[in-house]
Amino acid sequence: MTRVVQRALSGIAITMNVLAGAMLLYLILSAAVDVVVRALTGRGIPGSIEYGEVALVMLAFLSLARTQQKDGHVTVDLLTSRLPRRTAAGLELVGMSVALVFLIWMTWASYEQAVVSVARGEYRFGTVSAPVWPARVAIAASLAALVGVIAVHLVRLFLELRGRSGRAADLEPPPLHADEKAL
Repeated sequence: MTRVVQRALSGIAITMNVLAGAMLLYLILSAAVDVVVRALTGRGIPGSIEYGEVALVMLAFLSLARTQQKDGHVTVDLLTSRLPRRTAAGLELVGMSVALVFLIWMTWASYEQAVVSVARGEYRFGTVSAPVWPARVAIAASLAALVGVIAVHLVRLFLELRGRSGRAADLEPPPLHADEKAL
């Protein structure tokens, strides 16, 4: 079952990552066009900042789940790299469990805000009225996907620690060969 859930989450995370890439492309192109228009006319494109802010928020959140799947977030392993693998995995289990609780709370709060934002048709006012609700929906969906990715990771880590997966051997030191005697 974990494998089916993991596959579904990968599809969702990849789709969100593609959308994040689209937001990055939009930011690059809108900035370039805004610079050219400003150079030619002396005025920028109305709304480019407001829409850029919304796209930037979406870019930041939509890539979270896939980055977590690929173990791409910044980590400091100064302590855990010096510990036995089993102990380090246990600490990771505890730390990720705390993070999961916090992320579940964030997801729920973001979901509630997204529902209100969509219902109101929330906009940000500036030189133009830019819709904010797509970013709020993206935040809630991204956090939900991140919760799923971390939950699957925790299940796999727990099973590894219990020795119930094929990768449990990774947690134990390799056996000595017959010609390598412990001193």
